Amino acid sequence: MYTQYDLDNLLSSYNLPSLSQGAPGQRAIRDAMRDMFGFSQDILTKDLFTTISQSQLYGTMGKDYSPGIQSNISQFTGDLMKQLDVGGVAGGFADSSQYRGYETGVRDEYGRNALDVLSQFQGAKSNKLSALMDHIQGWKETASSFV
Repeated sequence: MYTQYDLDNLLSSYNLPSLSQGAPGQRAIRDAMRDMFGFSQDILTKDLFTTISQSQLYGTMGKDYSPGIQSNISQFTGDLMKQLDVGGVAGGFADSSQYRGYETGVRDEYGRNALDVLSQFQGAKSNKLSALMDHIQGWKETASSFV
């Protein structure tokens, strides 16, 4: 599972800036590959390298998933509050051990649901990072074909 740190390290190994500074353009990619392989100026052209698009970048940062996570967690929180409503569910046994057991079960279910949501979003983020890593490593493969 790749992280943003892995992505930044890969870019750094190519002497390219972190994506937090913006995606590198074709000229920057070409120049980095020339430097990496010691090519003369006329060996590689910028058109050989596909830049990183905004759609490729979307989903690689945690902030991209915040609205979806918040929406799901808010729904779980609302459900949790309804289930723990002392007047509605607990009735006259709100202080009993039976209710405390019920309450613990409801809270455990909430925790499992929240972890499931976070895992799903983390998996999606990891898939996007993996695809982006492959794209960036493709630059090196393209340049190495001229060796």
